[in-house]
Amino acid sequence: MGRAFGGKSSVLGRVWPTLGAMGTANASRLEQDRVLLLARVPFGESSLVVQLFARDRGRVHLIARGAYRANSGYAGLLDLFDSLELSWHRAGQAHGALGELRAGALAVRRKHLAQDLASYGRALGVLELLDLAARVGPGDRALFERAEAALDELDFGATRRLDDCVAVDPELVALRFDLEFLGALGLAPALDRCASCGRQAPLPGTGLARTAFAPAAGGRLCQRCAAHLQSEGMAVWDLESALLEAAAALLAARDREALWALGGLPAPSPRADSQAEAHAGTLLTGGPGSSGRKAPAATLSGPRLAALGDWVDRFLEHHLETRPKSRGARRRHAANSSLPNAPHRGGPPRPSASAN
Repeated sequence: MGRAFGGKSSVLGRVWPTLGAMGTANASRLEQDRVLLLARVPFGESSLVVQLFARDRGRVHLIARGAYRANSGYAGLLDLFDSLELSWHRAGQAHGALGELRAGALAVRRKHLAQDLASYGRALGVLELLDLAARVGPGDRALFERAEAALDELDFGATRRLDDCVAVDPELVALRFDLEFLGALGLAPALDRCASCGRQAPLPGTGLARTAFAPAAGGRLCQRCAAHLQSEGMAVWDLESALLEAAAALLAARDREALWALGGLPAPSPRADSQAEAHAGTLLTGGPGSSGRKAPAATLSGPRLAALGDWVDRFLEHHLETRPKSRGARRRHAANSSLPNAPHRGGPPRPSASAN
């Protein structure tokens, strides 16, 4: 499977100065963790430099010596999207030194993602957000598990599409992870209360068609705070209230049945045809046979899904202070859709005749 996010130059640019500072086995200790591969770059004739997001240890940089040799124990192991159990020698005391991979085993294979373009693109987006957030040091177990759940659901959908069966839109899965990612970083948008004063803003479902929303302030705004912040020069969007209600419903759809209902589809068969599907059932529902919480009956698809994706993208861009590369396809889709109320770069959404 191909390299991720920026290719050889960007990855080696981060780790090349440390290759000469790798610690020896005598100056290191063995560590083990469950990981997701973020990027891999060939090094020398037969080795790989890999960047990982480890469940309990955060960002980890390793060298897999001899990974391309015919007798390597890593053949077919170091692939994107798969969950791995790896052990490695931690590097010495040099700052940023590379550790050395010693052993590995496959925990969950998600082989269908590479066969379905839409699912593959959204799965790359999940890894890209992890790459932006991962730091050396303690990991984030909750974020890791939500990323695994998203990849499992994308793989399950890819499997069904390859079998010519209906499946939930990968964009819906990716958007749910985007919102969970923001929450894990403490950046979740305020959806029902004013992000500025904390007072109750008009709640979703109250009949108000429009609401004020400011990424710089943290989300939804009451009318008084919106007017005040706008007078100080802050960009304040005028969004459909239904979009914020849809975001809240998406965050509440923690099980597969609720997610599919939100996409306007009946729940799929509970049988598990693959290892990843069985793993997804456990992560998403809390255990085999669990039904979990259910999302509202309203569906989220078509222009509304594209509009939701557009403002979530821009909210992410504002707080990450960068535009993830994987957002390009979603942005192009939104630009080609009929989205008169979607926010556009550099200002609030275009005026709508229905705005109050």
